[in-house]
Amino acid sequence: MSAITYSGGLSVSEVQAKSKTEKIYKLSSNENPLGSSEKVIAAIQSAAISLDVYPDRDDIRLRSALVNFHGRGLTEQHFVSSVSGIEMIGLVARAFLNAGDEVIICPPTFGWYVVTAQRIGAELVSVPLDTECFTHNVDAILAAVTERTRLIYICNPHNPTGAMLTAAEMEQLVHGIPNHVMIVADEVYHQFVERADFPDSLSYVLNGKNVIILHSFSKVYGLAGLRLGYAVAKPEICQQIVGQKRPFQHSSLALAGGIAAVQDQDHVRKTIALVHEGKHYFYQQLDALGVEYWPSEANFVMIRPKGDADRVYQQLLEKGIMTRPTSKNGLPGYLRVTCGLPEANHAFIAALTETM
Repeated sequence: MSAITYSGGLSVSEVQAKSKTEKIYKLSSNENPLGSSEKVIAAIQSAAISLDVYPDRDDIRLRSALVNFHGRGLTEQHFVSSVSGIEMIGLVARAFLNAGDEVIICPPTFGWYVVTAQRIGAELVSVPLDTECFTHNVDAILAAVTERTRLIYICNPHNPTGAMLTAAEMEQLVHGIPNHVMIVADEVYHQFVERADFPDSLSYVLNGKNVIILHSFSKVYGLAGLRLGYAVAKPEICQQIVGQKRPFQHSSLALAGGIAAVQDQDHVRKTIALVHEGKHYFYQQLDALGVEYWPSEANFVMIRPKGDADRVYQQLLEKGIMTRPTSKNGLPGYLRVTCGLPEANHAFIAALTETM
């Protein structure tokens, strides 16, 4: 049996080798356009002088920082960390799935849900998003639940469309599932949400519901290269996930960087403001160009370019603009564009105008 793999996006160096321009704008991986916080970099530099010493045996200091940030009565036992949000998806799968179990996904969606479930031998049950507005069909999700269902993956805000499951829909879903089913709420883009009706998923954790919330340091915190993520769930769920982790899972640098990132919310607020400004600039310019797009609650916008999307993607690459085709998410004909710095956003619009 061949290995089941997941393919990430191109690197800047790969594109530079083929591009006709020296300047490359990476708008393909939803990274923080401001980069990492200066306080994070300082914390990592300070930790680097002790690389000869093993890191903390567990992540208690990081979890303590998360408790202080989130508050609301959460404890260290409500958190479990991982080497990135994507690793947490694998830890959850190993903790709660066996061969023959069923997993509900809502395609098009993030491919790692599929990879981790299939590696264990679980069966995928697809409940596709609405084909026009890309919303979840909660009634259909609940109708798909069987005695073998174990996990329901809800990417919210959704990648790659930027759509959102509302608070009312989450309420229906949480109270509609039987006790043997858990909802995995992948909310790595939640800080960028502008709508007021986003679910308060933490309230379900505090009320002891079968909800696992996934967060990442790769997006709003600007630490994609550090590889750090975490889950929030009731303690008994977290304990099962912890059982899948390695000893000394995190480096001293990752732990120091994560703690400093949580404590620097000024950097987070600046990032969010920049992203919101960039999104609305995209909307204005795409309207003027007559390019179809979907309003997004994340830090990217999905567009349907006129003509062949793969051709537009390649032409943008030649102009030094990196975007992300959504065909790998099961949605051909669209491109996902990260909100970057104003210079990068303007360059994308100029290049897109030329291709059309």
